[in-house]
Amino acid sequence: MTSIQFDINEPDFNLVHKASEGVWTYLTQFTFMGRVPIGNRSTMFLIPHLQSLVIVNPAELSAELVDQIKAVEKETDAKVRYLLSPGDWHYLFIGAYLKHFDKAKAYVPPGRIPFKNLDFPYETYDTTLSNPLPELLPTLLIFTFRGMCAIEDPTRKTERHEYLFYHPATRALTSGDVLYYRQPLNASTASDDALTKIGQVYGHVDFHQSRWKCIRSVAALKWSVEEALKRFAEVERFISPHGRVGNVKVGGVREDLVKITEWLEDTPEGWKDVGPQFVISTL
Repeated sequence: MTSIQFDINEPDFNLVHKASEGVWTYLTQFTFMGRVPIGNRSTMFLIPHLQSLVIVNPAELSAELVDQIKAVEKETDAKVRYLLSPGDWHYLFIGAYLKHFDKAKAYVPPGRIPFKNLDFPYETYDTTLSNPLPELLPTLLIFTFRGMCAIEDPTRKTERHEYLFYHPATRALTSGDVLYYRQPLNASTASDDALTKIGQVYGHVDFHQSRWKCIRSVAALKWSVEEALKRFAEVERFISPHGRVGNVKVGGVREDLVKITEWLEDTPEGWKDVGPQFVISTL
């Protein structure tokens, strides 16, 4: 059995693209730290039983995008109610959405983002739960990814919070920076060159490019990947939060996740985990 049709052919930047029934994407021309052009992709999901739209990784918001998102609200008879940060480094543009979508509520991880003294109201995810927003089930499954640390902390004691988002109807997975994908290309751009320099590779879904520097506990991280493979057993697609127009992997995503668990078996010499060794799934 195959999932429903999914169109990865985003037309251009700053255009809301209907990828499938109940799923839209849009990509903005984001430059990380003002130097690295990596693009910023939002994924929007319709939650029919809540008459709600969920925006994962709210990207830069232009007047044109506001109009396009409001058109989706009208088309679906639903309101943008959830603005979800997918991880510790994704929050910059959420406040702008709250000014235009009055039914929306922002959710961010605890830790790094609240420390920034945000100028907009928000709730933090309950990190004790494997799924912090169970009301979105069965349309959208959220999974708390464990075992990472803040790369700014050389002791690896500061926990980094990242999340996975799975849409069973389309077998599509998206995330924050815990995972990435770069489609194979015939020619590279400045963006591609910059991403190569920071350690990203082409052609498959992979773990964060900082690799061992952002791992707190191999045991917890391996548990996270293996648990995701159980919960998202039929995953076919990965919608990258960054990258070029149309940067979505189709096929082989499950195999790529398995390769991450295999890579984790070969720890650096002298490696010791920091933090919890075992994780209890609450939901």
